[in-house]
Amino acid sequence: MKLKKKLEIIEIDDILTVNNSYLSDNLNHYMKSMLFNLRIIFRHNIDDNLEDLIKFYYKIEDILTKNIKLENEDIKKLITQTTKITLNTTNVHGISIIYENTAKLIDALYNELKTHTHPVAFNELINILNNTTDENTKISIIKLLESNFTLEYQQYLARINL
Repeated sequence: MKLKKKLEIIEIDDILTVNNSYLSDNLNHYMKSMLFNLRIIFRHNIDDNLEDLIKFYYKIEDILTKNIKLENEDIKKLITQTTKITLNTTNVHGISIIYENTAKLIDALYNELKTHTHPVAFNELINILNNTTDENTKISIIKLLESNFTLEYQQYLARINL
């Protein structure tokens, strides 16, 4: 089955206005950027080897327009799919336009994955730090926070010192 995607390249307002409220602004930005770049590729390639790119386009479009909440496994699958699309797409004019965007999208996906797992561990360590009276335990927890949650811990310290 041949997939076809008829796109209006000139009008990009629809890409600019979609937003998934469950995802970070950074990830939303790079997903929109990927949609825009894929539209450019579709414009310069008639029907040559575009099926995987079209499926990928639909997936990103659905995530953004339907406000789909991505779980850890969904994010991991999207990272894999994004990587495969870039590596396995051949004989498509202008494919190099998505390389930089792909790298940034994958980075944003990894950051999104971190935000799903890190807050729980960080919050637990902060709770233990605040509730313990043993100085050795506090020192150990502070070392863990400084080495594994540098940014979050600095933000936490800034907030409590206001």
